Amino acid sequence: MWGQGPWGGYGANPLPDRFQRLWNQASNKLSGGFPYSEGIFEDLDKVICLQFYWDRARSSEDTVREYISSYFSSEAMDKAAQAIRIIESNHVREEIGENAQQAYDLLSEVDKCLPEQAKKSWRWRILFLRAQIDFELYKNGGELSGLVLKKSFDELTDIYNAQEAYGVVKPPIVSD
Repeated sequence: MWGQGPWGGYGANPLPDRFQRLWNQASNKLSGGFPYSEGIFEDLDKVICLQFYWDRARSSEDTVREYISSYFSSEAMDKAAQAIRIIESNHVREEIGENAQQAYDLLSEVDKCLPEQAKKSWRWRILFLRAQIDFELYKNGGELSGLVLKKSFDELTDIYNAQEAYGVVKPPIVSD
C-alpha cells in the first residue's frame, strides 16, 4: 500500500522491483520475518516477501512468474509478468504513462485465453482492473470520470466487500 490512497482502491498494487531492491539491501541482516498486510490488493507482494524468507536466493521475478502460472495460467506468464512490470512503473497515479495502454492490452489478451475459473478469480480481477483503471486514468488525464472507471471501482468495491467501508479503504466513487 506504499504511497497509495485509498488503500487498494485502484486494484492490485504489485511492487516486485521495489521489494527486490529492499531485499537486496536488507537480506543479509534478516532471518525470517513477519509480513504485514492491509488486504488482498497486495496479495502478490505478500507472496514475494514470503518467498524471500523461504529462499534467500529467490528473485521477485521468479516468484511473479510462479504466481501467474499457479493462479492464472502458465501460458500467461510472459504477458502477465510484462504487464505487472508496467503496472509497477505506473504506481504513482499522477505519473501514469502511455505504457498503461500496453499493460491493459497485454492483460486483455491474457483474459481471452484464461480458463473460466482463473478469469473469475479475485486475484485476476483486481490485477486486470488495475490495468484497466490505469489506462482509463491515462486517457482521462487523471480525471475520475466515465462509465469504465465507475464499473471498475464498483467491481472492486464488491470484491473487497467494501460497500460500508471508510473512504481510506474504499475504492473511489464515480458518478454516472
